[in-house]
Amino acid sequence: MIVFQIVNNISIDSFGGGAEMFALRLAEKVSEDLNSHVISVWHYGTDKERQITESLQGKVVIHYLLDAIPMKKADVINLYRKLKKIFTSFPPTVINSHSPLPDVVNFFIKLFMGHKVKAVRTMHTDKEWVPNKCLENWTLNIFPFIFDSEVAISRATKIRLDERPIAKLLKKQSVFIPNGISEGVMNYLKNNPIPARTQNSFKLVTVGRLTEQKGYKYLIEAIRILSDSYILGEKNISLSIIGEGHLKTELLLLTDRYNLTDKIHFLGYRQDVLQIVASSDLFVSSSLWEGIPTVLLEAMALNVPIIATDIPGTKELVVDRQTGILVQPKSPEQLARAISEFVTNPDTSRPFIEAANSYVREYSMVKVKEKYLDIYSS
Repeated sequence: MIVFQIVNNISIDSFGGGAEMFALRLAEKVSEDLNSHVISVWHYGTDKERQITESLQGKVVIHYLLDAIPMKKADVINLYRKLKKIFTSFPPTVINSHSPLPDVVNFFIKLFMGHKVKAVRTMHTDKEWVPNKCLENWTLNIFPFIFDSEVAISRATKIRLDERPIAKLLKKQSVFIPNGISEGVMNYLKNNPIPARTQNSFKLVTVGRLTEQKGYKYLIEAIRILSDSYILGEKNISLSIIGEGHLKTELLLLTDRYNLTDKIHFLGYRQDVLQIVASSDLFVSSSLWEGIPTVLLEAMALNVPIIATDIPGTKELVVDRQTGILVQPKSPEQLARAISEFVTNPDTSRPFIEAANSYVREYSMVKVKEKYLDIYSS
């Protein structure tokens, strides 16, 4: 069996995100059982692309379709030729797409190849085509006619897929398979010593692309509120933001305007994300929308307590006052109050950590792989 994952790109440091990272993990995991390939629509030529290609060598074959330059009409023909060449050498059994553009590519592949290939799409968030609502509605309603299976990574996304009139008419139900994390993350604390935390400092961390979706301006505002108050006493609070994105300049200016450059640190893309998160006192997610955020699963596995926004997907992982604390999105005041609760009362985190660490064991990549293999072989 030859299975392809299609993604926007594999330049995770600058242009890719959670969907791309998950697809690469899935490709690597299923390579234990079948012939695994990844098609990246865009080729950026970054160091991260080269690192990923090298790390997957001997396990997953990676193919690129287009150079990341303004698309021309001739690129459509080139796209067809490249796909034909790839599929002539490696006739696909299954093609699994992740994110809107790869879904469209998969859609047309299925139209051309018909029953020769099984088309699967994984929907990673219930807001895929933001801000193009018309295009989103059109694709969501035409896809059930073409795709053999649709996977929802959150219960909220599954409800949206299953409630489509076309899906009901065709009696097509989506399959719920949440994202998973690797055994390496699950066992990280057993194999890696974590430095002792200092008494007078309190380290916050967050991970994600610097985009509107992540709501970082509200988190920065929350740090400003805390820095202006006397709640923290002698505690030296700091926030590390791991990730790159088009809002970096704007967020740096906002940090500078609030005189928070000594407290908020933009770390860019890092290879040692797990080490940084594991060494932190609190993980904060200020996102405005999400699917199933893998970074929250990782924080749970690393015994780091969580504050997150009360949004679909996230609240399937973070149960308020059980596995973490939920706050309303776009509310710096609620974020600040929740952070201060952890800072002023260290015992707050203990029951959350214990409950979250037990809960996260259900999100093993081994279990996720088996569910995808069931879809691929059915």
